[in-house]
Amino acid sequence: MAFRFPIRAYTRAQLEALANPAAANQPEAIPHVFFDTMAYTSTVTTVLTYFQVVQVDKTLGNIESAGQLPDPQYFQIFNVGFDILNDLTTTSGGILGAADTVQKLMIMGRPICTLTIAGKKYIDQVPLSFMHQSGGVTGFMAGTWTAEENITWGLNSIPDGGYCVNGAIIIPPKQAFDFTLRWAAAQVVTPTPINLRLWMAGVWFRRVL
Repeated sequence: MAFRFPIRAYTRAQLEALANPAAANQPEAIPHVFFDTMAYTSTVTTVLTYFQVVQVDKTLGNIESAGQLPDPQYFQIFNVGFDILNDLTTTSGGILGAADTVQKLMIMGRPICTLTIAGKKYIDQVPLSFMHQSGGVTGFMAGTWTAEENITWGLNSIPDGGYCVNGAIIIPPKQAFDFTLRWAAAQVVTPTPINLRLWMAGVWFRRVL
């Protein structure tokens, strides 16, 4: 996903207008990513519901209020993605490992994603495989093996921005919302539990302080 931004010349008056609100209640707009992380337990988990808890550990989630945006914040969603926070794995025999875990969680388990805002579905049971990850490892690996052994790593597709809704969905303030993931059956994954992060990128409208 390449960075794109316009390079334009502005007058001093235009820059002042862009940097300062015309009225006290006019919101500012900034690019932002809201994310939440939940643990998937092998052979147990079939449903995960995101953005319902304010995470104490801010590396796991950055929502400010459980299940809603505080007033007067709005969020215009452009892309939705999904990261499997797995590490490289080493196994002896069999196919269990990082790549197998990605395949089970994204394809074999037939997961679907639903976004609900104020009781209404906006992303309605879309296959989770559409929601690619935000980034990942690019590298090379070599070694000498003295016994049969597998070293694997796996990504949730390429980092292409994920599922694009192109700003068609806006989360208003003080309205309940959640992303729910549902698998057809609990999957066997390694390691367990494993953290799964769901994110939405877009424009965050908030009060100018």
